[in-house]
Amino acid sequence: MYPIDPFIILWNRNLQKDPTMQFRIIPFSEDDAYHKLLNNKFDCIIGPYNHFRSTDNIAIRHLGAYHFCLAVPVQHPLHDRPQLSFKELEGHRLRMLMTGISPLNDNIRNHLITRFPQIHIVDIQGHYNMDTFNACAESGDILLSLDCWKQVHPALISIPLEETYEMPYGLVYSKESPPNIIWLIGQKVCVAFLN
Repeated sequence: MYPIDPFIILWNRNLQKDPTMQFRIIPFSEDDAYHKLLNNKFDCIIGPYNHFRSTDNIAIRHLGAYHFCLAVPVQHPLHDRPQLSFKELEGHRLRMLMTGISPLNDNIRNHLITRFPQIHIVDIQGHYNMDTFNACAESGDILLSLDCWKQVHPALISIPLEETYEMPYGLVYSKESPPNIIWLIGQKVCVAFLN
């Protein structure tokens, strides 16, 4: 659920500067509050960051943005569209984060409630995980998703959203990280990656 491709690009560029650096990929449960594991179990994670509070002791190195899309079950009547708009979702069920987690998702929800009240919104509790994608594939519901998850589930087709919403992503790390982690994250290659 946290695509590693952007991190691998950064890692390989930094590895040329110091070939002695090492890293290890640490698995963790989607149910773990990973921002509490930063600086304890692992040093950083790459992922969306529109849901942190100022009290989370989190620092972020912005790298880019994921585009919102719609994950549509292969058996759904809209599965073969090259692009979808919110207007086309009227009369259908759309799963998205419940309110109070992500300000950006809350804005999208408010837009839908105001402009497209015929869309039946189904709340996702807490965060996206594999159960979220499985539930959509099994129920036939459409999922408000991100393009970084386009190949997460074989029974869902990721269709670009006509409306241009983006979710920022970057390297998420603790404000109390050791100096070597701060150094790595602060390298100019992080900025070069954006170009």
